[in-house]
Amino acid sequence: TGNESSGRIKPKEVQLSREVINLSPLSTAIISHRMGGGLEGKTGYVRLAAFSQTAAAEMESAVKKMEDEGVQSYILDLRNNPGGLVKAGLDVAQIWLDGDETLVNTVDREGNVRAINMVQGQSLTHDPLVVLVNEESASASEILAGALHDNGRAILVGHKTFGKGRIQSVTELDDGSALFITVAK
Repeated sequence: TGNESSGRIKPKEVQLSREVINLSPLSTAIISHRMGGGLEGKTGYVRLAAFSQTAAAEMESAVKKMEDEGVQSYILDLRNNPGGLVKAGLDVAQIWLDGDETLVNTVDREGNVRAINMVQGQSLTHDPLVVLVNEESASASEILAGALHDNGRAILVGHKTFGKGRIQSVTELDDGSALFITVAK
């Protein structure tokens, strides 16, 4: 705004400073509860809103911290997660799985099936895991939930997922739009 004098608005200079705002796709909580025999139990709740470049590193840090705090079971909430970077989803799967498990099978246009297996061999925890999904869980969420379930690592709870089942390559165009090309299903 400016000061008005004689019908004119005088410009007013303002100093602004930029600040980095961290928009994490991950939120966590530790839920304390009573188990059989009156013992106290701790369940780690991990909500993953999207698969960004930082999702796997943030989840690894969160799970390590919860393990240090004595968490004995986990809930991974993928409800309303539209997906994101497939590589991030595969990296997150490796936090929960051991060995050389198959993470996902892809099918090309000729019908050739290719398995994508893990590259590292040790999960951060072997504690029980429940994965929450719903009809808005799509893409990388479905890949992660399927990998954890198919490898016997997690129980899935919720509704049928979106059913996208596609891996897409995204190319940013000069005008700011993007071209999505399905490269596998």
